[in-house]
Amino acid sequence: MKNIKKINYKIIIAALVTGLLVFILAFADPSKGAADTEEFGPRFHHAVSNLFLYSGLQRLDFKLTDWIYQPDDNAVLDIVVIGIDSESQDELGQQSTWQRDVYAKLLDNLHKDGHSPAAVCFDILFTGEKDPEKDKYFADTCAKYGDTIQGVYFNYGLRHVYEDNVHYYEESYIKKIDGPYAELAAVTKQACTNNDISDDGYARTIFVDRMSDEPVDSLALAAYKAYLEYYGETYVPHKYIADKSQNTIYFTYSKKLMKNSKPFDYFPFNQALDNEDIANICDGRLVFVGAYDVAMSDDFFTPTGKDKMYGVDIHANTCEAIAQGKLQIPANRTTVAIVYSILSVLLVFFVYLSVLPIAVSVSVGAIGLDFLANWIARKNGVYLPIVYFLVPAFIVLVTAIVLHYLSARAEKAKINNAFKMYVAPEVVDEMAGSGTYELKLGGQTKDIA
Repeated sequence: MKNIKKINYKIIIAALVTGLLVFILAFADPSKGAADTEEFGPRFHHAVSNLFLYSGLQRLDFKLTDWIYQPDDNAVLDIVVIGIDSESQDELGQQSTWQRDVYAKLLDNLHKDGHSPAAVCFDILFTGEKDPEKDKYFADTCAKYGDTIQGVYFNYGLRHVYEDNVHYYEESYIKKIDGPYAELAAVTKQACTNNDISDDGYARTIFVDRMSDEPVDSLALAAYKAYLEYYGETYVPHKYIADKSQNTIYFTYSKKLMKNSKPFDYFPFNQALDNEDIANICDGRLVFVGAYDVAMSDDFFTPTGKDKMYGVDIHANTCEAIAQGKLQIPANRTTVAIVYSILSVLLVFFVYLSVLPIAVSVSVGAIGLDFLANWIARKNGVYLPIVYFLVPAFIVLVTAIVLHYLSARAEKAKINNAFKMYVAPEVVDEMAGSGTYELKLGGQTKDIA
């Protein structure tokens, strides 16, 4: 751009404002925010994270990374899902009315003729007592086979944490735990069936219990441990799961919900009860049993598509991610904020001091490098946001093109007005329309611009 060849105060201000805005947005952390405190830090995080711009960028970042990486269609575990769907409830009645002996019959069929699944994981809560005799039958059947994992559910609440009798901040706590009735709990393993939901309402992070004195495994983690135990292998905790300071752990889905197929090998519950070959099919495999009907309100949005996925499929996907180590923790916000803000400032200076072809090439290249850095980080178990550099780079690129266009028009108008003082306006307009400023003077064509 011919008229942008030296640094002036406008460029300096634009660069510094861009860098500062990038730093603020990339540095803000909603988990550190608090409104009712006199400390600047928590109030800053709270104020910024509640801005529409912040939430919009975060959603855009999730959408981009979901579109690029989810799912990866890479599964290594043998998983079967048995769903309590509408077909099963049409035949057996509403699931809430079922007695526990029906689940005992399922276990008997899964262990028929000496076969044995690696584990049978119930994404169902068996709270309270129903029919004492049938409750005992189910508990005895679970004890007999010894390979079932029963679900518990954490109910969370918010409480005020006070410091010096002043309202300081709010924190989550476990208000109540729903678990299996006593007779069943005494003879089975338990694992948490909660699905962890991100701020945008999508299930993209794994559940980890960081609040209990004796942490409870998620259903996915307990299933993976049981799978390894079945095959005589030792569980080695993933570093992110073992690190108690890591509260947010993203994971990559292996399978998505297809229009005419299920993510994993699937059987309706009623068919699994009577299927003569189900024991052979499920032998040595992980079996997840759970809700597969929207009326049971156990489905969630996921990064894999626009349709909701049932909780039991999410647990199966999470189990796959743990088995393959497809886990990511958020990149350090301070580092990201500093690096992205510096790069944004440098990009502003470089683009506006360069001719248009170079400015466009550098901006596009910077956007490409941003995606490359994100990909490398993800492969190394780090969730690096894209948008905090992508959006400024795109805005700088568009602005540079617009300014170049406006500058060219202004230069053209200046030339036209100058020559209209010496040449007939009609002639000047004709030359401008042709794209040249050439006149034949003394038998020679001269460029008079």
